[in-house]
This record gives sequence, C-alpha cells and structure tokens, in this order.
Amino acid sequence: LNLLNLDVAKRRNKPKTPLTVPKSAPFFLPTIPSIELEFDLEKDKDGNKDTKLLIPDSLSTLTVFAKKLVSCDDEEGYEMCIEKLKLMAPAAIEAEVTSMAPDAGGSIQVMKQFLVMVGTMLKTNRDFELAQSYLSLFLKTHTNTIAQDEELRNILDSVEETATKAWSRLQSQLMYNICVVKALKE
Repeated sequence: LNLLNLDVAKRRNKPKTPLTVPKSAPFFLPTIPSIELEFDLEKDKDGNKDTKLLIPDSLSTLTVFAKKLVSCDDEEGYEMCIEKLKLMAPAAIEAEVTSMAPDAGGSIQVMKQFLVMVGTMLKTNRDFELAQSYLSLFLKTHTNTIAQDEELRNILDSVEETATKAWSRLQSQLMYNICVVKALKE
C-alpha cells in the first residue's frame, strides 16, 4: 500500500490507447469503491427529524464512507470503518481522504472523526503502519485546512501523543527482542 506515491503509479499505469466507452448500459446501480464489486443498497431512511429543514439524503455530498464515519461514536464503529478502508483500493482511499475537506464536499466533522479513527487504530496497537500511512496521506492532503482549524489541531495533538506512546511501546519491545536474540547468539 503506497499511498504517498499514488500519482507516480497513476502516471505509470495510464493506458497507452484511449479507452472506448460502451454504447449504453441498461441501468446503473450505486457501487461501493472496494476491491470486490459491491452494490450500495443501504438507504438511511430514518434521517434527522430534529430540524425543520428537510434536505433529501440524495443531495448530501458526503461519500458512503464519510457518512459511516460521522455516525461512529465508539471503538466498534471505528473498527467497521477501518475494515471498510482496508477493502478499498489505494486510489479509492486517496479519493475518500481528499473528499473529506469542506471545499471538496466533506466537512470538518468528517475530518475530526477520521483523526479519531486513526487515534483509535494507534491505541489498539493493530495496523500501526496502516494508521501511519492513513495519517500521512491525511496530513499531506489537508495541511492548509488543519492549519486554519483549531479543533483539528487539538485532535491532531492527541493523535500525536497516542502515536508517540505507541511507538515508544513498539520500540521498547523491539529493543527487548534484539537483546534476547543477542544473548541467545552468545
């Protein structure tokens, strides 16, 4: 998974001949970006009835992943989002992270939830490199937005503390294992 060099891979994999478009398809079903072909048949019909403003869900600019991420409120919900991200191709992950920005159809709330999700990944000590990869792509893509929003910076500070603690735990375990291996060799 090489998200930081995605533009190089796109240039390398660009087709030499132009793609031909099929004549027409009988219908289109909404699909979920993933490695396997999946259809998006979920519709949130319960919606928010607290406001008087009625906005149809079809006008929402959030992606399916972003909607799921916003609805997360515990570690189990974040685990479902992480599993969904793992099934996506690198280009789809980049598209999801890019679309989180408010000027790209996302929101600050989605960005906050993504940072909390990465923090959860680091706290659980699973998928450490994947969390680092997601975080680096997020920071590379949204540096200006983070610089302008104080709440995002505060959440990023807590993610940094979590990453530092996780790395120090990992480093101490690595050093212990190196010492054990050296002792066994001698």
